[in-house]
Amino acid sequence: MTRSVSNTQESDAVAATVEAYVMWLEERDAVRDSYERWAGGSSWGSALAFNAFLDALDREERASHVYEVVLRESATDAFAAAPVVRRRRRPSTKKPRSADEGGVRPKAA
Repeated sequence: MTRSVSNTQESDAVAATVEAYVMWLEERDAVRDSYERWAGGSSWGSALAFNAFLDALDREERASHVYEVVLRESATDAFAAAPVVRRRRRPSTKKPRSADEGGVRPKAA
């Protein structure tokens, strides 16, 4: 994969994440607004306002799931694209424990 393709894919992932987040924010605000209309409304319109509130809750829930999926996919893609770094084992600086220091007991003969 070339660097420009990788950058384009990263830009697309960022754009999708921001778009999903903004969509969720808008639906969250719609829930708040519809709740305020329902809570402050007259008795004759309360059933209609309540149904609008429930619809707003459903849309917000769907938007939150979309945002979750987009975040998971971008995190998975970022993890898959990350270079694998292998570390060489360094020799231990600890000195080995001797039998008289309470370490390994000598075998009985």
